[in-house]
Amino acid sequence: MNKKLSYFLCLLSLVVLIVQINGCKKADIKFGEEFVADNSVEIFRVDSFSANLSTVYQDSFVTSSSGNIMLGSYTDPMFGYVATQSYFEVAPPVWTDLYQHTYFDSILLELKTNGIYYGDSTKPVTINVKELQDSIVFPENKYAFYNTSSFNAKSSTMAVFSGYVTPLSKQTIRIKLADSFGQDLLAKLKDANDNPIKSTIKFLKYFRGFQLSPDNTNKMIFNCSDDVVMRLYYRQDAFPGVVSKTVDFNLNNKSHQFNNIKITRTGNLSGLLSPSNREVPSSATGNAAYTQSTTGSLVKISFPTLKDLPKLTNFAKVLKATLYIKPLKNSFNYMYTLPPTLRLSQTNTNNLTGSDLAYLTNNGALAVQLGALQIDYLNNEKTQYQYDLTQYVKAILAEGTPAPGEGLLLSPPSPNFQQQFARVAIGDNTNALGNIQLQIYYATVK
Repeated sequence: MNKKLSYFLCLLSLVVLIVQINGCKKADIKFGEEFVADNSVEIFRVDSFSANLSTVYQDSFVTSSSGNIMLGSYTDPMFGYVATQSYFEVAPPVWTDLYQHTYFDSILLELKTNGIYYGDSTKPVTINVKELQDSIVFPENKYAFYNTSSFNAKSSTMAVFSGYVTPLSKQTIRIKLADSFGQDLLAKLKDANDNPIKSTIKFLKYFRGFQLSPDNTNKMIFNCSDDVVMRLYYRQDAFPGVVSKTVDFNLNNKSHQFNNIKITRTGNLSGLLSPSNREVPSSATGNAAYTQSTTGSLVKISFPTLKDLPKLTNFAKVLKATLYIKPLKNSFNYMYTLPPTLRLSQTNTNNLTGSDLAYLTNNGALAVQLGALQIDYLNNEKTQYQYDLTQYVKAILAEGTPAPGEGLLLSPPSPNFQQQFARVAIGDNTNALGNIQLQIYYATVK
C-alpha cells in the first residue's frame, strides 16, 4: 500500500478530531475549512451550498378506509381557511320481531374522538348533520374516494352539534337527530311486512347516508374513529313495568367512509398554487416554501451547485453530508404545530414522490429518515430537522449531470400525510428567519 493511500485511510477514522479554521472559495462555492493536519490529506467542510426552494402542488390522495372521520374547520394565518366534510353510511340491525309494545325516546348519532386534532381546542365547534341526496357509489373504474370527492346532501339539516370538544380525552360526541326521523325508524322496526329495515340494500335506498360539515366560525379540526353509531333509544312494556332499550345502526362499509378537504388559500400562496400551476419558486412566495400535505402543498429542495463539488482542488471523496432544516421563526406555536416527523423523498421534474431517503441502522438494516426534530422551546433558535444525506450526495455526484427537476420533497409519512394538518414553512437562502443548510465533509489528497 502506498504512503499517500495509507495516510488517507488512517485519517478518515479521525473525522471527529476536525477543527475549524478560516473560510475560502473554490468553484464559486464559499465554504469554511476543517482539517486534520497532514502532508497528504486534508478534510474540509462545505457548509454554504445554495439551495433552490419551491412549493409544489400535491395531487389528490385517498381518504376512504382511513378509520378517521374528520370534522371541523379553522383559519390559518399563513395557509388560509381549511374545512372538512365527512361522508358515511349506516346499516340497519339484524331484524327480529321484538319491537311490539315499544315507545320512542330519542335517536342520536354518536362519535368518539381519537386524539388527533389541529387548531384551538379551547373554542366551541359547530357541526351540521345532513342526509345524503345521492347514494355513495364509486366512480367508474375507481375503488376509493379522495380528498376531492363529494356527494350532494339534502338542503334541510337533520341536526346541529354546537359545543366544546376535548379531543385528547377520547370524548364521545352525541348529536340528537330529529324525533320524527327516529319515530319513523321505530315504526318500520315494528312493521312485520317487508320494509327497508329488513335489508341493507333496501335501507340504503331509504336512507343514503350522512354528510357532516363544519360551521365557518370553527377554530379546530378534530378526528373521530369510524366506530360511529346511530343509536335509537326506546322503551318497551315488560312485566311488571317498562324497560329502556337501544338498537344500533352501525357503519356499513369502511370503504364508503371518506373525508373531503377544502382550502381557500390566503397569504403568500394565495392565487398561486393550483392544478394548473403546480410549482411556485420561493422567490414568489415570500422567500419561503410550504408543506401541508392534507391541503396539497409540499416543499421541494434542490441543490444546483452540488455537481460542482468535485471541481474543488484535489477533491477525493465525500465523507459525510448532513442537511439541517430550520422552520421560519414565529411560524409555529401551540395551535399551529410543526409535523413531528417529516420524510425526504426523491423527485423529478414531474414532482412525483419517489423513494424515501434512508439510513443504515446499527444492525445493518435500512430505515426511513424522519427528521429527528429538535424543538428549542426557549427562543426557537435551534428548532430544526436533521437528515443524513451522505449516500444521496454520493449518488448525485456519481450521476454527473443531474436529471431535470431532480430534488427532494418534504412531507409527513403515512398516515399523518392524509390525516393531520401540522405544517412547516422554510425560508430560502435570503430569508433570515429560517432556512436550510447542507453541510458536507470531504477529503482531499495532495
